[in-house]
Amino acid sequence: MDKIGDLEALKIFLGSIGEMKGLSIYNTDLRDEIAVIDEMDVGLDFDDALQSYVTKKLNLEIISFDRHFDGIEGLIRLRPKDVISGDKK
Repeated sequence: MDKIGDLEALKIFLGSIGEMKGLSIYNTDLRDEIAVIDEMDVGLDFDDALQSYVTKKLNLEIISFDRHFDGIEGLIRLRPKDVISGDKK
């Protein structure tokens, strides 16, 4: 949302995250953030590398439209439609 300039919508979205059922927020520390730099070696920017790192660290699957997560060792990407329909591909 920040890339399209809708900062007010971004504020509303971020403010609502804490209200989402079943959502846990993982707070990174300095060691995590340094480890994220290693994730960038596969061509991810810092934000995506952070998502990849935390997903793998917590042994989760990432839900994303972004195909650049495909093929990253130890990372399983699910498409949003797969999660909604119950298909895991």
